[in-house]
Formats: sequence, C-alpha cells, structure tokens
Amino acid sequence: MDMLSKGTVTLQELSVELHMSVKEILVHLPHIQKSVRPPARFIIEPALCLNCGYVFKDRTKLHSPGKCPRCRESHVQEPGYRIE
Repeated sequence: MDMLSKGTVTLQELSVELHMSVKEILVHLPHIQKSVRPPARFIIEPALCLNCGYVFKDRTKLHSPGKCPRCRESHVQEPGYRIE
C-alpha cells in the first residue's frame, strides 16, 4: 500500500520492487483495493493499446489485457495502480 500511495505503479514494477511474481501480487491486489477507506481511493489507470490508441477504460479486471479488441494486437501498455 505504501508504494501505491507514493505514485502510479504497474504490476511489473511492483513485482520487481517487492521480489514477488505478478501472480502473487494479483492475489494481494484485490485485498488492498477493498481495504482502502475514504477519503483515500484505489485508482486504476486503464491499459492502453500502443498500436491503435484504444483505452481499456471500462475494464474492471486487475491484470493486463492480452489483446486489443479493436486491432487485435498484443502490444498493450499495462494498467497503473495508485492510492490517492
């Protein structure tokens, strides 16, 4: 939670910093999301297709999407997470 409070981070950045696999972090992230109490908020910055610019704004899943629904490319920027 401390890293998320300092700024936006991706799953990969959390994995490197915490010396955990992305799968392990995905197990803990929903618990962190539920434990954030107002006035703080858990923010998910949506993933972005780097090929066509599609923004995954309505996505509620925490893991990165595999392919873009518009152009079907897999060159997708990871979503970012933060607590503000």
